[in-house]
Amino acid sequence: GTLFAAPAGSGEACSEAEPCALETAVRRLAPGDVIFLRGGVYARRDTLYVRAAGDAEHPIVIESYPGARAVLEGEFRSPARVRDHHRYYYGIRLTEASRYVQLRRLEVRYMGDSGIGVFGDHDLVEGCEAHHNVLSGILVYGGPWREDDPDYATPYRHGFNVVRDNLAHDNSDVELASRGGNADGIAVSSGRLNQIVHNEVWGNSDDGIDTWRSNDAYVAYNVAHRNGLARGDGNGIKAGGNLSETATNGLRTRVERNLAYQNRARGFDFNAGKDVVFRFNTAWANGGPGFTGGADTLMEHNLARDNAEPARTGGPARHNSWQTAGTPAFVSTDPGAPGFLQPRPGPFAGMGAYAGEKAPPHHLFILGDSTVHNPESRGSGWGDVLGEFLLEPERALNRARSGASSKSYKDDNRYRSWQRTLEDLDRLARPGDYLLIPFGHNDESHRPELHTDPGRGGSFYRELKVYVDEARRRGMVPVLVTPLERFYKERRTHGAYPDTVRALAADEGALLLDLNAKSYAAFAGYPDSDAIVARFGYKDHTHTNHAGARLVAGWLKALACRSPDLALCAQFR
Repeated sequence: GTLFAAPAGSGEACSEAEPCALETAVRRLAPGDVIFLRGGVYARRDTLYVRAAGDAEHPIVIESYPGARAVLEGEFRSPARVRDHHRYYYGIRLTEASRYVQLRRLEVRYMGDSGIGVFGDHDLVEGCEAHHNVLSGILVYGGPWREDDPDYATPYRHGFNVVRDNLAHDNSDVELASRGGNADGIAVSSGRLNQIVHNEVWGNSDDGIDTWRSNDAYVAYNVAHRNGLARGDGNGIKAGGNLSETATNGLRTRVERNLAYQNRARGFDFNAGKDVVFRFNTAWANGGPGFTGGADTLMEHNLARDNAEPARTGGPARHNSWQTAGTPAFVSTDPGAPGFLQPRPGPFAGMGAYAGEKAPPHHLFILGDSTVHNPESRGSGWGDVLGEFLLEPERALNRARSGASSKSYKDDNRYRSWQRTLEDLDRLARPGDYLLIPFGHNDESHRPELHTDPGRGGSFYRELKVYVDEARRRGMVPVLVTPLERFYKERRTHGAYPDTVRALAADEGALLLDLNAKSYAAFAGYPDSDAIVARFGYKDHTHTNHAGARLVAGWLKALACRSPDLALCAQFR
């Protein structure tokens, strides 16, 4: 059934109308049950134990009520409180008896031990935030181990847990005797076949992710940064390990497609683990080596730059950046910018966390004038045919209007072009989609309803910025496109308007596709202007026929794939 709990809940009903205390709801759990936690702060001064078990067909779910945020809060907000009054307790602990229990969308903070403990089998922690706890944000434990006993086969009883899509940050034991050495973002102390996938871990006193004495852990698609305080190790991702040559724990951790950057020590550390695999990972700007490995650590297709040294390993290594001539170049080293730590096209493009990944599909919304959309049957604009070059042609949404300038597209109420485009954006646009902004031809007109003035202080600059700002407000990527040159050989026909587009792109840090420069250079290769007209379009020297529009659309594809935005290039065939 469905149970409801609230911070001030009471009684035994545990209903939507009469929610109960969290402990009461947990005691009543049976296979297939769901507990919805109403939003608010649940003050904790001891561990909330979950001993219930579901099964594969009837999992147990404990999660925040839809649209709400449940916060489990301990008492250790300040370093002084930890120093003077510390005691150990978890926020929530799935015990050894738990099976198929799912924790979702909970915030756990200020606990005296780890925020979330997973001690059972087939459990899931998803979409949670564990922060400012005294020990690790999330701890996975699969049973005890013995040291240096060759006759002891580690009988880990527990495992098969999944920790994904969580945030684990600022967990620290700096105020304890361990001085920072025991608080990871996510710690897999023991157990078997656990998966740590698609989490972000930062600011933890020890390591970002540590699989320590576990076996067959899978660590993939995580981001670990700025870990390491006081005596903490300060590695981004650390594979399990045991210094004993005969150990039966700390085996076979597989680490794939992760980012580790600006950690105090290593980006990726094998930590004496046996048969560790590092594959398709990126390490940047870490205080120690990007990667360390042992004699049996396999490293392949990894990328390292700006670390104390790229790698320190004695095991098999192939197709890594430090084995390739040259220095990797990234699209961006700004963590908040598109293309962060994505390698630029070249010899390093097949290495690191982004290599070989299929970019998600995005819409390309296209504004503009009749060079972009020509409704007459005799011709086409380049926006009319751009979809032919996309992997998914229907994602090119051409909203250009013949005769429009940057001003009239927005202000002319006869056509409501911008209003209709905004309605389309409300209905279809998603973060990461692109808004192509190609104006200039009609802005040169002397007609007052069309004309804008070029230059940084001019109205053309201001009108274009309206579109840039609207795209960014929606989480879209604005793409400024300089106007197609008219069909003349070595003749510039747009005055200061292309330079105004370039200036705005530079000032705003917006993506620029310089179609004007591309077309001018291409037209210079023809014997005369008549030859350009014959190849591209009509004697008005402005509008393309269908074949010319396809040529121009091909230039747009080439410009996109030479831009720093690899996701835009990935939309094309």
